[in-house]
Amino acid sequence: MKKTLVLLLCLLLILTGASASAQETPVTITALLGVDTMPSDNASVIQEIRDRTGIDFQPTFVSNGDYNERLNAMISGGNLPDIFYFNASTGAELIGYQAILPLDDLLAAHGQNILSNREGDLDWGLNGQGVIYAIPDIPSYPFAMAVRKDWMANLGMEVPEERIVTMTMDEFYEILHAFTYNDPDQDGVQDTFGMCFAMKGLGMMYPIMNAYNCPMNGYFLDADGMVRSYIKHEGFLEGIEFMRKLYAEGLFDPDFLTVPDATAEFNNLWNGTAGAASWGVAGITNNWLGRYVEGIPADNWLYVDLKKDETTGGGYYINYYDHYLGIAASCAHPEAAMDLLNFFYSEEGEELIYFGIEGKHFQWTDKDAMQYEYLGDYKDSAIQRADGGYVVWQQIRPLESIEIRTLTSITQEIIAYANAHPAAEGVHFYSVPASASELSSTLNDLISEMIATLIVEEGDVQAKYDEYIAKYNEIGGALYEEQATEIYQVENGIA
Repeated sequence: MKKTLVLLLCLLLILTGASASAQETPVTITALLGVDTMPSDNASVIQEIRDRTGIDFQPTFVSNGDYNERLNAMISGGNLPDIFYFNASTGAELIGYQAILPLDDLLAAHGQNILSNREGDLDWGLNGQGVIYAIPDIPSYPFAMAVRKDWMANLGMEVPEERIVTMTMDEFYEILHAFTYNDPDQDGVQDTFGMCFAMKGLGMMYPIMNAYNCPMNGYFLDADGMVRSYIKHEGFLEGIEFMRKLYAEGLFDPDFLTVPDATAEFNNLWNGTAGAASWGVAGITNNWLGRYVEGIPADNWLYVDLKKDETTGGGYYINYYDHYLGIAASCAHPEAAMDLLNFFYSEEGEELIYFGIEGKHFQWTDKDAMQYEYLGDYKDSAIQRADGGYVVWQQIRPLESIEIRTLTSITQEIIAYANAHPAAEGVHFYSVPASASELSSTLNDLISEMIATLIVEEGDVQAKYDEYIAKYNEIGGALYEEQATEIYQVENGIA
């Protein structure tokens, strides 16, 4: 009888413990992520993340164009998500307010995949003073201008056999003019224009600025060794003059001021309205192939290295993102937040957040050779992203990522060429000027206003440009440059 009672008691304890475990609520981790394509509310990839990690992952997605506004509202309201990304000036402010967590101990205990992948690549920028406050983003793919070869052939233009060619601005202008006025799609209707462009996607003008040696990474040294904004470079106004000419003749999207984001503008490329575009090459000849309504193949694009003339300018812009991923100090479960990030950096996790679910969204055709195919409707990347593929990965990208290892051979060729032919590069400094938190947004807004105004308004462009430069200096640009110069000199050992 005693033995029976003991066994019954043990069984009761086991069942009670199992019942309690079954009723435990998973830890919730929230995130704010910017996206190009908004996923559906019931995206299966997001649910799969929850199932595999045992963490109730609750991301809020906003369009990239609205991200900073939403984040600033959350900061002001004191309701930060657990995981979010931010630029250096915002990060410095958050560190000052102790609003984000130092990550060294969390990484050591819960972030081994991250440490392994980013070894030696975490101690710069916001982390330059010996404490890891955030995971810096990796460099972008090169920005490159691509032109439709089939439209060139339709118009009787000579189509080079090479995949990448140098081209002067005059030659490029002639192509854009013909794409706009000579019926390149041969439908008998003047319904096309030369090039995609939107104010919410300034990367579209980088190759043009590169042609005039304007350092689009942000800053350059003047003759006196002062750090100056790229808007003060002599090549900046030359690039603006070219854009003014394109706008006046209708050679890019006339609605460029009101296009809500870059994705909306690229619809003009995907639906056959525009014949040229600049963006990261992984989009044009890789990720976007399923979006071209005419079924454009990867080898239909001619990449052009734009030059001011036969000998001046050119090269490819590679953006070193001012973009950090951190964990809020208000996070109730920081270990779980780091566990989640560490999962995303694992082979299994990255495969999930990039491709989706194997057997549903994609399948490997030869995993050793990193060859795969999307399945069914998910061959359209818009549908794949709507179900949660890529959208998390877009902001949480490892070095030597799965995307880099699975790019088309054409895309890899362009990247290799671009990396070997960089554009004129300005200066880099990693510490944040003291005035950054107060001035960065104001200065960036003024620069956007200046670019739009100089392109659209008729009249004396030099006079209008001079007015904007004076205003830039007056509202804090000159002070920001002085502080940036001091930082640059300290970081580079310049007396």
